[in-house]
Amino acid sequence: MNPDLVVVKPEPEVLISAEGINQTWGQRHVLQNIDLAISENEIVTIIGPNGCGKTSLLQMITGDNPQCYRNELYLFGMKRGSGETIWDIKKHIGLVSSSLQWEYRATTNVLTTVISGLYDSIGLYQAAGDDDRRLAEQWLEIIGLRHKANKSLHHLSYGEQRLVLIARALIKQPPLLILDEPCQGLDDPSREMVLAFIRRLSEQKTITLLYVTHHADEIPAGVSHHL
Repeated sequence: MNPDLVVVKPEPEVLISAEGINQTWGQRHVLQNIDLAISENEIVTIIGPNGCGKTSLLQMITGDNPQCYRNELYLFGMKRGSGETIWDIKKHIGLVSSSLQWEYRATTNVLTTVISGLYDSIGLYQAAGDDDRRLAEQWLEIIGLRHKANKSLHHLSYGEQRLVLIARALIKQPPLLILDEPCQGLDDPSREMVLAFIRRLSEQKTITLLYVTHHADEIPAGVSHHL
């Protein structure tokens, strides 16, 4: 090896950058002067009680809150409000929440549910190709539910449904995975099943994870930053 050769490790890419985020409802400040930066392969936890503004901040990031345009917010190299569409943002994000599980009322089987993550849709409204099916089967294998691919999503246990939605979020290999209260509404066995898979994800250190909770005992190992 050349002794004069210096290998410089590249700086991780910043996926989300926000300065002085503010959000108000009428006269009430929901968020006030929040700074946030999330770089690739970091595990970031947002923790706090119900009503403290966690969901409001997430909606800023996912583009589901119109006040994001009034703030200094950069997402995946794009300044919010610079002509990008909400779909330009969502294609970079995998999102799992208890509310998504409630909203996912489409009559569909498990395999189709996972495939729908490639199209950011609730249900699948186009014919899936063989490549899509193979990829979805691989993700079902990873979460241990390949044998239930043809079952109705709503015939699975609540915890299994949550795992399927995590696979749905990951199938497009998004730069950022957001888990918003991923164990909310789960009984203890289902909660442990979901947490075990999240621990596997975090241990691999190959994914950028934003984990939102108000339970400190749910936070996965390897967390880079707390907010």
